[in-house]
Amino acid sequence: MTKAANRLVALLGGWLRPVSQPELTVSDEPPELIELARKTKMIGMLRAGSASIGVSLPPQMASEIELAQARILQTNLRIFSVVSRLAAIMNREGYPYFIAKGPLRSEQVYGAADVRVSRDLDVFVLKEHYWPTATLLEQELGYRCMVARDDRWWHEFLGESPFQPRDGTGLTIDLHNQLQQPGGPYPANAERFFERRFARAIGRSTVYILSPDDALMLTAINFGKALRGGEPWIGYAHELLYSLLGQPPSAEDRLKILAKEYQLSRLFDEFLWCAKIVFGVHGTELAQPSPINREQLLLSSCGLKPLGLFGRTRASWRWAEGSGLQRLQRLTAALSQEMRSRIARRNSVALLAEEG
Repeated sequence: MTKAANRLVALLGGWLRPVSQPELTVSDEPPELIELARKTKMIGMLRAGSASIGVSLPPQMASEIELAQARILQTNLRIFSVVSRLAAIMNREGYPYFIAKGPLRSEQVYGAADVRVSRDLDVFVLKEHYWPTATLLEQELGYRCMVARDDRWWHEFLGESPFQPRDGTGLTIDLHNQLQQPGGPYPANAERFFERRFARAIGRSTVYILSPDDALMLTAINFGKALRGGEPWIGYAHELLYSLLGQPPSAEDRLKILAKEYQLSRLFDEFLWCAKIVFGVHGTELAQPSPINREQLLLSSCGLKPLGLFGRTRASWRWAEGSGLQRLQRLTAALSQEMRSRIARRNSVALLAEEG
């Protein structure tokens, strides 16, 4: 898979270079490329990226990508429809919220709704509005919470719960009451994500999304979750670099200041460093945060390399803020929270859908 991973990065890298509209040449792509693009949820990005670097994909591969993008667009249009209905209800009730990730973020970053795969709708609310919002989803949108209300692992430790339409078809809504999960750094002053949110129109509804900079802080958090879980994070890295494309060097400094405000400095620095190394962006002044070579990082970005022994703990240590005793205390608190989460998970009931 190393060859496919390198090729995937090369094609995605086309987004990060000026569009020169070169004459296309048909390429001989590794057969695993499409499989890896699906696994990393980057299949919708391949056509534009390849064209930018003068590569014409083999006809069969191009057809698969075209079909995938059509499906992505179809799903995302359904998400927009649900978002509009949900926003109208939330705005009526006056509950602060924002929609993260998904097609709204894809449009914010890439200006397109057919390039990034979305499988659900992520809605973030304040803790005090978590259960009232859950009731609205059930009573007014016809959704059903797929986990029991007394399940501490989902509602307290993961800080979220999945909702699906009662008829068993349609879009899953993930309702969140926090921005992080056990093991990673929890952002300080998290209420500021709500204070700085942006409004945009969808149909007749006003929908709230994160400001571009705050969205990148959440992207850094998702990078950390993926890295600790051995899951692909190449999409988060691409989002970060594409968001910085064309901006002055001071943009990185602005984001670092914001990360410091949220006490996410170490996590964001590693995120930025990993993104630049994977995509071959030079000129970084970041110190290497961990002894890992580019090939290992490449495989990790595609979810092809597990962290190894104590990898999750080492990651938590790298991202713990502060110095000396304070940093050790934060690491201890993070690991304690993760341990209690694992205990709660053992007692977690199965998803109601699985119970039949």
